Amino acid sequence: MKPESSSDKTRARLDGLLTLMGRLTELHDQLHAVLVDKVASMRNAELTRLMECVERERGLAVRINEQEGLRKQMMEQLGRAFGMSAQTARSLSARKLAERLAPSQGRRVEECADRLRSAVDRVRKTNEFVGRVAAQVLQHVREVFSAVSGARATSGVYTKRGAVSGGVDRATALFEAIG
Repeated sequence: MKPESSSDKTRARLDGLLTLMGRLTELHDQLHAVLVDKVASMRNAELTRLMECVERERGLAVRINEQEGLRKQMMEQLGRAFGMSAQTARSLSARKLAERLAPSQGRRVEECADRLRSAVDRVRKTNEFVGRVAAQVLQHVREVFSAVSGARATSGVYTKRGAVSGGVDRATALFEAIG
């Protein structure tokens, strides 16, 4: 059995990195789908579905973080092959790595990185939208609670028996009127 050469190890590590970046892209695509489902569940006020989305989102975030840690380790190993420090290699961008590789390998890295960047950007934009929707829902709920339990009414309100009653807070008046 022939010992692996340094270039064979580098190629194997590069293939591993590309596979990992593909997994990261898939995970981000899955996260995007969960965020879209989360928006739909908020629009339809489906609390159970919303909680399921939150759990799926949390699980995907954990998996993405784990894979990102592996990516940094792989970058460190590849960086050593190019004489870099561990810290420099871990923070090396895909473009900078591609510049150090043969043109065909560099293109593969750039293409894979572009797909990953695109998936991450879709997640970022959708997550910003989810945040805006959640803020609007929260504002609406606050307004509803404020209307139900807000300040005292300035004019009289009708009670259940039809009498006008003044100075009663809105929550009391609401419950007095409907029983």
